[in-house]
Amino acid sequence: MKTIALIAVATLGLAACETTRTTTTVIEAPTCQTTQYATLIGQPRSVLSAVTVPAGTRIITPDTAVTMDHNPSRLNIEIDARNRISAVRCG
Repeated sequence: MKTIALIAVATLGLAACETTRTTTTVIEAPTCQTTQYATLIGQPRSVLSAVTVPAGTRIITPDTAVTMDHNPSRLNIEIDARNRISAVRCG
C-alpha cells in the first residue's frame, strides 16, 4: 500500500514540473496619421473650416475638458490662448 502511495505522489510531483508554453500576439494599434496635419501648427484656428478631419477628431481649447482615455486612432488638435493651433497629436 505504501508503494502505491509513493508512486502516486512521485507521479503528481513530476506532473507539476511540466512546463507550459504561452504565445503572445502583439497587434499594432492604428494611429491617427498626424504627419498630414502637422502643417496646421502655428496657423489660426479658422483654417480648420477648410480642412477635412477624421470623424471623432477633438478640437481642444485651453478651457476644454477632455477625457484621459487614450485612443491612438483619434486625432487631437490643440488650440492655444492666442487661438492658434499649437499641437496635433494622437490620443
